[in-house]
Formats: sequence, C-alpha cells, structure tokens
Amino acid sequence: MGFKVDIAYTQLTLGEDIITGVATSIGDPGVDTNVASEKAVRDSLNALPSRWSAVAAFTRVSNSTFTVTDNAENQTIFIKGRWLKYRETGGTWRYGMVILYAAGTVTLDGHPLTTLDDDEMEYGDLGVGGTITFVIPGNAVVADPASFVYYWQKAGAFIIRSTWKVDAAPTGSTILGNVEVNGADIHASEIIISSTTEVSSGVDIQVGNYDIQFGETLAVTFSQVGSTVPGGNATTVTVSYVIP
Repeated sequence: MGFKVDIAYTQLTLGEDIITGVATSIGDPGVDTNVASEKAVRDSLNALPSRWSAVAAFTRVSNSTFTVTDNAENQTIFIKGRWLKYRETGGTWRYGMVILYAAGTVTLDGHPLTTLDDDEMEYGDLGVGGTITFVIPGNAVVADPASFVYYWQKAGAFIIRSTWKVDAAPTGSTILGNVEVNGADIHASEIIISSTTEVSSGVDIQVGNYDIQFGETLAVTFSQVGSTVPGGNATTVTVSYVIP
C-alpha cells in the first residue's frame, strides 16, 4: 500500500495559447488503515531521536558497580564519561556516569545504584551532560569556611559528581570540601584531600539536594583548609552534571 494520489488533467486557455498540464496532490487516504496519513508521515520525519537508550540487561553488584555481557557492543556503550540513569520500575530516575569498564563490570559515580533503583537502566548520548571547572587560587582561601559561587544559567539538571585536586599536598590539617546547591550539601560526607592525588565524590549523593534549576546557585565550599593552600597552591574542582 502507499499514499493516496489524486491526478487530474488540466487545460487552461489564455487568449490563443492553450496550456495543458497534470495536477497531482497527496492527501489523507481516508479509512484505509494500512496507509499512513500525510500528517503521520510528516510527524515521523520531524520526530527527534531519543537521547536515552535502554540497557537491555544488567545485574547490580553494589551501589557503584553492575555487570553486563562483555561484548563489542557494551564495550562501546559503557565508555568512561557515559551518562546513566536507573530506577525501580516506573519510579524516579537516579543519575550517574561511567568511570570504568573492565571485562563486563561497570563502575559508576553519582547517585548510588541501590537495590531500590536497579530495575531499569538507560544510557544517554554524550551530549546530555557536561562539566564545570572551578580553579581556586590558594591565596583565595584565607578563612574557614569559604565558598565560591556559580550562578546556574542552564536548563534544569542534576549534579552527580565532583573531583578535587590540589597542586601541592596540604600540610597541617587536611582540606575538607563539598559542593552545594542553594546552600545545601550535595555530598553526605565532606571530600577529604590529604595529598595531590585526585579525589572523586564516588556515589555519595544526597538525592534531595542534587537537582539544580536555572538561576540557582552552585557553590564549591571549604570547611577546612591545609596550611599550604593559602600559600598559593591552587585547588581544581570539576563538577559533572546531567540535563535529563
């Protein structure tokens, strides 16, 4: 079956000239359900592809790991930086990102993959999320506490991860930090920085605090700084987010 096509032979006389032609039109085929309507075809052509795709099969191992079949397709899907969302059947989506894939085991950071959120999973196009980096000069952190604020000018999103690195190992006290949305801590525990090794937040997300809307504040905060930080050694904090 196909489109309904109307064809008509037309003759037009203009003075002594005769103009002939064939007029055609594509219209709604009526009650024939085997033929798509013109509107349906237009709608299908204009439809945008989904930014999220279902994970066919996975098995939860812990709050931060799950397994999939180790094949070429999954090796392509679960690359570092891939955005994820997961939930109980028909429940509220939780968000995270892949940080490691090894022999069918996927490690994630973000909201914990709890036993209440492991019924359904989808992976997102790489463009559904991004990062914001704060580079904080050491001499800017002069007292406890200290906050460095970014005013959110994007669509509503979920803050799912932060990574922290200092240029020089702190002496004396360690560095303690967090990320806040509108003054509420995203991470349940302070990030502890005691060396130059990069530290990530893992799956330490407080579900009631990690969504952010246009015009709200995103802040990097310090509740304790090591003695080398005021001396000029910068702290770099990268915050990862997903726009559903």
